[in-house]
Amino acid sequence: MSDDPFHGHSLEAAIVIEALMAWDDPPLRCATCGAELVGVDPDEEPDGDAGLPICGECNRARNFDVLAEDR
Repeated sequence: MSDDPFHGHSLEAAIVIEALMAWDDPPLRCATCGAELVGVDPDEEPDGDAGLPICGECNRARNFDVLAEDR
């Protein structure tokens, strides 16, 4: 038996299996403030610049600080 849970399944079934396997994963939280990333803010970065998640608020604040320093 294969250890691959997608082996022998159609693409649609594989997508459902993958979603079910990730169903109980803990939510991503911002590495800066701890807020949960919910996926509705376009400025959220699940991978972030340093590989750590960052929420939209912290990302905008960080970008604003960089712009303010450049002046």
